Amino acid sequence: MRRRRAPLLLGLAVVLAIAIARVTVLAPDPVPVEVVTVAPGRVEQTVTNSRAGTVRTRRRAKLSPEVGGRVVAIPHREGQRVRAGDVVLELDGELQRAKVDVAAR
Repeated sequence: MRRRRAPLLLGLAVVLAIAIARVTVLAPDPVPVEVVTVAPGRVEQTVTNSRAGTVRTRRRAKLSPEVGGRVVAIPHREGQRVRAGDVVLELDGELQRAKVDVAAR
């Protein structure tokens, strides 16, 4: 009976040691949280109520390239932030290249 208890107790001790290490030493870093003080105020200039219970921002960007063409790529997803100078829409340049070739003749 004792021979069977020793491996069982050893296994239980190993599982307990792993659980304790996971909770303490191997615990993930806490998520940083920004805390602000809430104050009453008007928000009509920054948001629009589009449906009951839903609030959306008014800031939107519409893409209107100077030339027309077939869209080849949109490298960013809707809602994703972009920096100044990032490519947000890529058009097929075949039509423009053909126009340059015709003009060069």
